Amino acid sequence: VITLDCAFNADTCSWIQDSADHLDWHRWYGRSPDLTSGPQVDHANTTEYYLLLKGHEAHNGNWTARLYSPHISINSPRNLTFWYHMNGAGIGNLRLYRENADGSKEELFVRKGRQGVSWEQASVNLPVGFYKLVFEADAARHYSSDLAIDDIRLQDGPPLIG
Repeated sequence: VITLDCAFNADTCSWIQDSADHLDWHRWYGRSPDLTSGPQVDHANTTEYYLLLKGHEAHNGNWTARLYSPHISINSPRNLTFWYHMNGAGIGNLRLYRENADGSKEELFVRKGRQGVSWEQASVNLPVGFYKLVFEADAARHYSSDLAIDDIRLQDGPPLIG
């Protein structure tokens, strides 16, 4: 049985960093190193971890960080929720898409640019099918561009089978 749920407190759970992209997601605790853009704490305002894209590591706007789920089989529509933090003049994009077995992609969620100082919750309908989920983020500028995600949850339904 596979779970997509992850609060990033111990590790990245079943989510896997893309080793071929340009940037990495960092498991982070406390305040983001960029005091003008990143969160001060995780979304629940506790002393727990979240995943952080350090925008200053991007050398240009084409550099991305990707995080993959294992292959999942969705037999009836399901809902995925997660929290994201996108505050700063240099914030780029955050996307969630499905990558099918044939390599084709379908965008399920996108936010572009500054979204405000607070953590925001996203709710995404997952269609029926067999695919991987991919979080992809980039920085528009080298500064004021830290972006974070936290607390991924697959809402009630049957267990996933990979």
